[in-house]
Amino acid sequence: MPRAYGSDRVQIDDEGLVLLDCRLPKGWIPRIEKTLTQSEFPGSAVEWDGEIYEVLTASTRSNGRTHYELIAWDEKNAMRGLHQYCEASERERALEREQKKKRDAAGTLAYILAPLTGLLPSTVQEEIESDYGVPANVLTFVSAMSFCLAGGTCVFLLMAAKKGLISTTPVTRTLMDVGVALAAEAVVRISVLIGTSKPSGSVLGWIGYVLWSVVMRRPLRPRRSKSATPLAPGVARHLVGDMMTRADASKYEKINVLPTEAPPDVAAMDAWMVREPFAALLPAADQVAFARKYGFDPIVNGRRTAAFVLAVGVAGLGFAIEKISRGAATSATWPSLAAAGYLCIEQLARFERFSRGKPAGSVLGVVLGSWVRKVL
Repeated sequence: MPRAYGSDRVQIDDEGLVLLDCRLPKGWIPRIEKTLTQSEFPGSAVEWDGEIYEVLTASTRSNGRTHYELIAWDEKNAMRGLHQYCEASERERALEREQKKKRDAAGTLAYILAPLTGLLPSTVQEEIESDYGVPANVLTFVSAMSFCLAGGTCVFLLMAAKKGLISTTPVTRTLMDVGVALAAEAVVRISVLIGTSKPSGSVLGWIGYVLWSVVMRRPLRPRRSKSATPLAPGVARHLVGDMMTRADASKYEKINVLPTEAPPDVAAMDAWMVREPFAALLPAADQVAFARKYGFDPIVNGRRTAAFVLAVGVAGLGFAIEKISRGAATSATWPSLAAAGYLCIEQLARFERFSRGKPAGSVLGVVLGSWVRKVL
């Protein structure tokens, strides 16, 4: 009689069938019997202690255990695949179940933290979707809507403070202004999501992501080795499920760990990824050079940066005008009003060039140009 492994139990009935009782299903497919409308298909082939068996039936008992009936393999049947049943395969199956449990838990955590995970760069959100099945578009939408609601609350509180209904301090007023700015950015993110059906992160998320990568000394976009096992964590697993994988990783053998220092080609791509959101602010000639070297799209990325800068400019205009209207203008209010107005006009001009299929830079590129050009 073949030997059972783990918590499985085996016995032979009077008809010579091998009965295997398992705590969890193994994914074996039972035989499909011949009917008037379909041919017979043999069940899964299972190699067990050097013998080949066919799975006749598979059923779930009232106690939740899975019951299999197996019979010696008939040589006349075509074998479409071979499952292993041994001590090593059971260890691997147990490891896969534990990994799936951790992935499901991490996916649930990503859903719960959607207002924050939706702030991460779009590439990281897409990797979260790949690793845990959490749609990146959902993360972006939930995050953007959360900040829209928070920004609306800040606007309401600012109006109440203006009418003297509530009192504010400089710190709380600054926080409210930041909340309104993030709400304006969230409107742009929702527009990008509706227009392109692609996720988009936030400047706040980019800053946090870069700081996290620097502190943890991890590459911004690690490339997984082709020989890596499913347990090898991607960057999204570090961000969402690190607490669920790192502590237990030492229990398993043959696990590839991502290097703490990226290879030169990966480091170069990481440097570009950090600078890519700002490349559309540079002069058109530089944007064309980025397009040739990295496949950069000056029009698509230019529209995104212009929309964001326009939102910030409109918010700046609103804040400056609001201060002037209530007689609270300072020496910095008028320069801020002029700068915000210029940025708004500049972005409208950039949109006009984009409509003609031409790249357009920004005055902000003068500040960032030398840093962004380092990857050319």
